[in-house]
Amino acid sequence: AVRSAHAAFETGEWSRLSATQRGTLLYRLAELLRRDASLLAEVEMRDNGKLAAEVNSQVRYVADYFQYYAGLADKVESHVIPTDKKGVTCFTRYEAKGVVAIITPWNSPLTLTSWKLAPALAAGCTAVIKPSEFTSPSAVLFAKLFKEAGFPDGVVNVVTGFGAEVGVPLVDHPLVAHVGFTGGEA
Repeated sequence: AVRSAHAAFETGEWSRLSATQRGTLLYRLAELLRRDASLLAEVEMRDNGKLAAEVNSQVRYVADYFQYYAGLADKVESHVIPTDKKGVTCFTRYEAKGVVAIITPWNSPLTLTSWKLAPALAAGCTAVIKPSEFTSPSAVLFAKLFKEAGFPDGVVNVVTGFGAEVGVPLVDHPLVAHVGFTGGEA
């Protein structure tokens, strides 16, 4: 999964998309999330035992997060920084880091994933998501929407399995540039 995300980041179609094109894909995803909100909420509710009212509200917010970052994708700008050195120009340049590993707990799988995934994708990163082994179905269902939205293969990947057996190799992988983690010590 990491090699697939890395290939998409380095040489795949994703690496050639403009920030505006990434934003368009994120907006399409937000629309699909709105369309499938009831189904995604039902899957999460069955998995983690939360009340329907809470899960329905959370899943609707997931679409809002992706819509927000869709609009932000082409607004990230660099800055020229003043310097006292004659003939020297100093500036910032924001670049995507690469593959982001996203590890989330059982209690709000899609919400906590979206907080990490939406900004990473808007910035041009690719991702491997490792949901809790107790609430993986909603993440697997969620991942299918990326294909439908038009995201290139390898941009978003999901790996499932028991905690450290999957999490440690993911975090330690040399091609993972950043880890977004919410969870306990174990």
